[in-house]
Amino acid sequence: MPAMLGSADPHLQPVYDTPLAIDTISLKERGMDPDYAQAHNSQHLEGLRRFAVGPMPVRTFIRDFLPTGPSGVNALPSKDAFCMVPAQASTVAGISAPLVTALNARTKRQARCPGLEFVRTRMPSSQPKFLGYMKPHIACILTRNAAIVQEAEPASRTELAYSELFIQLSVDSAHDFFNDPPSDLPEDQRLSHSFSLPLDDSLAAIKIGRTFGRHVAYAVEILSRQARAFLFSLSIAGSTARLFRWDRSGCIVTESFSLHDEPELLCDFLWRFAHASTADRGHDCAVRVATLEEEKIFRDAIKSQVMTQLDISGEQLEKAIMEHHSPGHAMVVPVTFVDLTEGGTSTRHYTVSRPVVSPLSLCGHGTKGYWAVDHDTGRVVFLKDTWRSLEHSDMEGDTIRRLNRRDVRNVPLLSCFGDVPEVRISSTSASGGTDVYECTRTAMYTSYPWACGINRGCVATTKRVHHRMVLDTVGYTLPRFRGTDELLHATYDAFIAMQDALTKDSSIHRDISINNIILVKHPGQRNRKGYLIDWGSSCKVDDAGLACEPGRAGAWPFMSWQMQRSENINRKQTFMDDMESLLYVVLYCALLWLPHNLTERTLTSIIRDMFEYSTEVETGVRHGGFGKASNAGDRFYTRDIEFRSAALQEWLNTAMDYHQTSLPWQEASLDKWSDPSHLHTFWAEFLETHTLESDDWVRNKLDPRLHWERELGISSSTSSPPPVSTRPSESSRSQPARLTRSSLGKRKTVEREGPSGRATTKRARALTDQPAAKPVRRAKFPPPGDVIVPRRSQRIQERLLSRKKMESELARGKGSRRLPNSASSSRARGQRIERISIAPRK
Repeated sequence: MPAMLGSADPHLQPVYDTPLAIDTISLKERGMDPDYAQAHNSQHLEGLRRFAVGPMPVRTFIRDFLPTGPSGVNALPSKDAFCMVPAQASTVAGISAPLVTALNARTKRQARCPGLEFVRTRMPSSQPKFLGYMKPHIACILTRNAAIVQEAEPASRTELAYSELFIQLSVDSAHDFFNDPPSDLPEDQRLSHSFSLPLDDSLAAIKIGRTFGRHVAYAVEILSRQARAFLFSLSIAGSTARLFRWDRSGCIVTESFSLHDEPELLCDFLWRFAHASTADRGHDCAVRVATLEEEKIFRDAIKSQVMTQLDISGEQLEKAIMEHHSPGHAMVVPVTFVDLTEGGTSTRHYTVSRPVVSPLSLCGHGTKGYWAVDHDTGRVVFLKDTWRSLEHSDMEGDTIRRLNRRDVRNVPLLSCFGDVPEVRISSTSASGGTDVYECTRTAMYTSYPWACGINRGCVATTKRVHHRMVLDTVGYTLPRFRGTDELLHATYDAFIAMQDALTKDSSIHRDISINNIILVKHPGQRNRKGYLIDWGSSCKVDDAGLACEPGRAGAWPFMSWQMQRSENINRKQTFMDDMESLLYVVLYCALLWLPHNLTERTLTSIIRDMFEYSTEVETGVRHGGFGKASNAGDRFYTRDIEFRSAALQEWLNTAMDYHQTSLPWQEASLDKWSDPSHLHTFWAEFLETHTLESDDWVRNKLDPRLHWERELGISSSTSSPPPVSTRPSESSRSQPARLTRSSLGKRKTVEREGPSGRATTKRARALTDQPAAKPVRRAKFPPPGDVIVPRRSQRIQERLLSRKKMESELARGKGSRRLPNSASSSRARGQRIERISIAPRK
């Protein structure tokens, strides 16, 4: 059960060990799959290089973030407190053992850090050094919670669920990820000093980056496993240390200091931290543990809602309830809002347990989404706990309320919303200003004179406010569709919401993704209805149809190819960009969860190149869109895909044909994309005239090794973007490439997936591990209902081999070259082919 620190006021007690969202198939905690730990580690590291602020003077850090503790009569002397910690060691244990002894030092009346205990975390017996299973070296736990941690299984993540702060160690001060400027460097030159070490291809740099990526990952996990607003940590390399403060805007890092020469700095920090209030240690004190009665009411309500939405019972029902309720882990969350009917502010209380969404990165909205039960009505609602940016003019709740009043269809119904008031424990609280609401503090320090540059002098962080919103509409996200029928109906419902918002409110959504469309069952309907949610990035458009707010918004995998290009970083989005995102949502869902003829490796390559690939240009701006542009021009990736559903294939062909007519090189008279009525008419008639498969959902596997290679740059010497066709050939303009059955030839063998997910024949198992370069025969489709593991398409294989050859040439040659164009006739006419600079993989 979530533990609480005893206190006179139960509403100011912190909540620990809050559950994470789980994968609905494997029931593993979502985002914590060790197979993807390296990719996440790389993402965390790159994120920190954009959001870290420092080096902050240590004494200023302590003064600004922790209140003055009581007089140090009962504090142990700081002199020689850490003299036994070596400047370097051969193993981490050589640092951690004497350090833990020094931190836990105490006498009968004196202590270094009273009320807290520092423990060396226990690694699981299997794979103790595998990235996904690793833990911080030292965790700081409340003394009263120490027994819970010690009794937990070594393979559990209990230390992170109860940590007040954590310490990450390196064996040598040379392994510090950050690089302080010279003490005599003028203030006007500090911004040009790179605060982080350059990440080159040397083994030492890779190890240092990997180590600090883990540091970020632990902070992200603790913020998810506890009800928190921020978190402290320490990094100790040999006998030198840095202090960190993490929030949803980024991280503030101190100067490096010596534990031997300045032990009083760490002693002062620990003394203040031990006597700080729970709010000053980063806990969200407005949240409390639910009573047994509140938890029972919650479970009963969730059970009823699940039965209504999914129409299941028995073991399936219990499994579905687990997505929203973890026994013994329920808490009560207040939502304070402006009451428009009675005036003033009001507060409602909701019981929640396991979120359906957990944040997997440090910076950003940090959204946690729950099915919640309203204490006043007993109804199941959706509670969104997030950190909104102050750069966005409108709150999401204001937008949804306006859309509701204007009868925009297929938009969730709003209940209430408001920012989270800041909890002030006492006049000595280090709340840091006059903020009435709970805010991040990292961004306010970027302009201080001690702040250095990072990531080419650019620190991109913004102030955020803790915010909660409640919706009366509850459902399941789009990936839970049952088949082609529900997929195309639900996305059509979302398209109607997009059109209504444009015509009735002059707004566009700007964040169309698979998780922003939910499925809701209504009585008497065959298919669940699609609702377009998450309007936090939406904005008004002008008379020309351009967004009033310039710049990118939305999830990278579904962003339009033009918005992904670095030169369009300040471009204003349009409704056509949202339409393109919706097309990618349908294609992405079809690739991952509907039967087709692609192998695991080919599917992974397409997902990676079309939806995930990006690089960084010299200005630090993310750049991509190569795969999407190439596919829009000549169907480079999709032309040889064969879906089992002929109707789905027809829909994708037509939608991609419409999209192709809007490309810059096409004739304006052929454009069927800029006018949404063309797609609307086709889609409506298509759903009326076609019989679609209602239960053909499958789980197509991806190869995690290919994700690692892309994210970590394992093949850095041959890294290059996917090919781009800047102009299609004459034949492709007159006859667009289509997804056709006849082009794929005859099929001879069948592969099916057994219960374990592995191919069931010796030949099939051998093919699973074949090198990507070796073409294999294609497989037939098994009867409906079977899960298929088909083989690689010959023509896709040939194009991938061609791309690999081009990548090798790039690695041996210069930094840029002309990329292949599908239209040889274009070259003959001397038309311009775009030159793309290939940044070396870091």
